[in-house]
Amino acid sequence: MLYKDASAPLDDRVKDLLGRMSIEEKFAQLRCVSTNDVAPHGVLDTQAAQEQLAAGVGHLARGVYDDLPPEQIAESSNDLQRFLIEHTRLGIPALIYERDLVDTCSSHHLVMPAAIGLAASFSPALARELAVLQRAQARSIGSHMVIGPDLDLAHAQGGTAFLTGYGDNAYLVSRMGVSTVRGLQGELLRDGVAACAGHFIGGDAQLRTARLDMGPRQLRERFAEPFSAVIRDADLAAVRLGSHSVDGLVPSAEPQLLQEVLRDELGFEGMVVSDAALMQQLIETHHLAGSKRQAAARALRSGVDAQLPDSHFFEEPLTLALEDELLENGDINNAVRRVLRLKFRLGLFDAALIDEATQSAGVGVAAQRQFARKLATQSIVLLTNDGVLPLQATVAQVN
Repeated sequence: MLYKDASAPLDDRVKDLLGRMSIEEKFAQLRCVSTNDVAPHGVLDTQAAQEQLAAGVGHLARGVYDDLPPEQIAESSNDLQRFLIEHTRLGIPALIYERDLVDTCSSHHLVMPAAIGLAASFSPALARELAVLQRAQARSIGSHMVIGPDLDLAHAQGGTAFLTGYGDNAYLVSRMGVSTVRGLQGELLRDGVAACAGHFIGGDAQLRTARLDMGPRQLRERFAEPFSAVIRDADLAAVRLGSHSVDGLVPSAEPQLLQEVLRDELGFEGMVVSDAALMQQLIETHHLAGSKRQAAARALRSGVDAQLPDSHFFEEPLTLALEDELLENGDINNAVRRVLRLKFRLGLFDAALIDEATQSAGVGVAAQRQFARKLATQSIVLLTNDGVLPLQATVAQVN
């Protein structure tokens, strides 16, 4: 089979595999399942896997395994991939992803400073060095995508959303974002992890569900610029959407934003995913759909390829939408093609399993703890010394 031939051109492998898939198997590639549901506490539940993964699955959202060492989490990842490779008809591996760029699911991995602290260092080099470490930590447990970086421009302080971005300056956000994506994805994506940057487009770190009004120039020069930079300069693999509206347009439901701006203007060719509650908001917040099937169909037609981590809108509602002729087979094929293409780029069809012992070596070692301390130190910024710190005037001026 051509799609299993590692020497064949990537697009030929995707085309061959897509042509072999049933509609059920295609829909499965748009779904996401939590590892907690099929491997609770890191142990594969064969019955649950048979029930939920029989036709395969596009994505596995990493559950929280605080008490497990990296080696056991890596073993669990391998068990899940073996099940998909050996017990589904086409043997398509899953894309296992981490939900947070700051830390992974294991307490044995290091928690690094938040992005807003890293931005205060004004050092893209440090951002890239951190991303290389984050790549190693993710790959050590069998993950191949991380949710991040956040490229939102922050205008209000406070809250966890503010912490995950690089501030309110579009240039700084762009440079930190490019360095982070380069560090995560590496020179070849098959040696790195896919970055999934958000929130496209115009989202504010504190106002992600707000109505934003701005002209096309501000949209492109400020809010789109960080995405343009990481696509142009770092070959960003995946984009996740915001749940706000921009001049009345909702990113998950408007081809004007996903096709005309993201793909045609910015040149993005990767995978687009929704945030957790975004589909429901198309019904309840934005009033663009009257049912789950309408919401799912509109999102897919507009260019959304997956819903993470809860994909119930991309399960039965998509099937009903196809039956009601709200979707065409071409819409489904386009989304599945982008999911499969990313998996091939990551090398999952050729090397889905990892070496559980050697991949997990060196996690949380002293050098990494020292690096985390260095980042935390570099993130400290003294705006004004009103006398609370006993600094000599000459020292203060130098710093």
